[in-house]
Amino acid sequence: MTSVPSSLIIGRIVGVHVRPEAMRQSDADDQEMIFETPLLAYLHPGRFSPVKRTFSFPFVAVDEG
Repeated sequence: MTSVPSSLIIGRIVGVHVRPEAMRQSDADDQEMIFETPLLAYLHPGRFSPVKRTFSFPFVAVDEG
């Protein structure tokens, strides 16, 4: 496993597995990778949700309707 700059890992890693298409590539578009292989976000208490759409800073108004 190679080190990834600007990453924060809390806890102890006991195993590693990643699908090749989910591996972050320096020359690939992050937004497309997130859409194709969604991340999971933990929502307290005891829930999770896939993240398929993200936005860069600064915040912008988005019409979801």
